[in-house]
Amino acid sequence: MTVIDLIENRIVELAFLSWSELPSQLKRIGLKVSLEEDGETLIVDGDNLRVGFSDVDPVTKAVLLATVYCGSVRFSMFFPNLLKKVDRRWKGL
Repeated sequence: MTVIDLIENRIVELAFLSWSELPSQLKRIGLKVSLEEDGETLIVDGDNLRVGFSDVDPVTKAVLLATVYCGSVRFSMFFPNLLKKVDRRWKGL
């Protein structure tokens, strides 16, 4: 298993966490996390990008988290199997 596989697997795990669990887990891996005043928008600051999102589906969460790691254009190059892994998990395969 490569480092990329390990990171993809962790992103998949994070994508399926409940909305209430997600902020603390993101903080554990060193990301800066804050909640907007509306209490529904999570802001995640990575080295490359800042994203904000509400309680969304696992595919969207995975894409946004991958974007925080490596930028919006490159996430599919760095994590080529991420969406397949999310899909398999979502379908229970």
